[in-house]
Amino acid sequence: MDILLEVAAPEPYPPGALCPAEVALRGEPDHGLSLLSADELEHVCCECGTSELCEGRRGCHCKGELERSVYQLKERSWKYDLIKQTSQSAAQHTLTQAEQTESRIKEQFEELRRFLRGEEEARIAAVREEQERKRRRAEEESKKMDKQIQALTDTITDIETELEEDEISFLQRYERTVKRTWKDLQNPEKSYEALIDVPKHVGNLRFRVWKKMQEICPYTPVTVDPNSASCSLSVSAALDGVCSSPAPQRPLLPVVPERFHPYAAALGSEGVASGLHQWDVEVGDSTNWTVGVAYASVKRWEEFEACPEEGVWTISLRDGVYLAMMSPCEVVPLDGGRRPRVVRVCVDWDTGRVCFSDADHRTHLFTFTHTFVEPLYPYFESICKERPLAVQPQRVCVLVEELRPPDQKNEDQDKGQSS
Repeated sequence: MDILLEVAAPEPYPPGALCPAEVALRGEPDHGLSLLSADELEHVCCECGTSELCEGRRGCHCKGELERSVYQLKERSWKYDLIKQTSQSAAQHTLTQAEQTESRIKEQFEELRRFLRGEEEARIAAVREEQERKRRRAEEESKKMDKQIQALTDTITDIETELEEDEISFLQRYERTVKRTWKDLQNPEKSYEALIDVPKHVGNLRFRVWKKMQEICPYTPVTVDPNSASCSLSVSAALDGVCSSPAPQRPLLPVVPERFHPYAAALGSEGVASGLHQWDVEVGDSTNWTVGVAYASVKRWEEFEACPEEGVWTISLRDGVYLAMMSPCEVVPLDGGRRPRVVRVCVDWDTGRVCFSDADHRTHLFTFTHTFVEPLYPYFESICKERPLAVQPQRVCVLVEELRPPDQKNEDQDKGQSS
């Protein structure tokens, strides 16, 4: 026989009890319902455990069992309701995220278009300027040649006239006429670079514009994941920095499992699972910060101690003291007492090292050693509302493949093998 239960609306949970949201987000084990069929209740006694019926106890057993079942069903209903509310909130938030993302994409592409339009106009103007300069030069050369031609014509006319004169007059003017003839017989200088320097304007044009574009398109090695950022943490529009935001300015964000709470922390969007990686974080005058790396499996909705045992490798500034976040914490000595304004995080995943240094003064701060079993994600934490943490852009180098002639020995070996 099946038993149908009607579940009432969830009642407010008692004082001191866990909020259903915290229960669901913390991943508390879901206690299964222990329902017994009516046939089983007829043969089991909750007091003596015998299969015989005990008078006066069967009703008590049924009532207690169903009360426990109803409580468990209510608890499960709370969790379903929470998941539903979270999904609805996330769906609404995705609309805002999509609008903001589209707006940022359009802004950045418009900036690129402005840059390209400016480059196009500047390069076309350079071509026209060169064309005008060489046109004027050609006109000047043409006028100069006209003068030279006219002078030669005059000289020819004078010589022909002198040749027709009597011998005495001819001899008197002969020396002067010869010198004038030698002077006019010099070859004119050829004019070079009279045409437009097309390779200068068109050669590798897109590549050269792309290289110049790096001035407005900096590369940051780390991108902050805003979905992981605590509600008390504001992420920059370029996703390259974080800052603690005042309570009145904090947006209403959906409660998702990947978001940190209550710590004002955030993770990078991409993990490191091999090789050597490094990035610089500008901490500046921030009075409270923590930077480093963490596993993606680090606790999000529970309080935890920032230490390697919890999957977190960081250094921190707290109450004016620089600490390596271990268990227990270890004070980081400063070289010459100089406060680091840019902290360099260097991760060598293969050798199991996370090294921190002062990027400005190239001094070592602290090094963790550990055998990593998961990808490491950049970790940021701050409660300073005046000074943000920002990932500094890195310089991009373009390497052109160097082609070398084949080695003569190898070439001879190849010929010998082929023969």
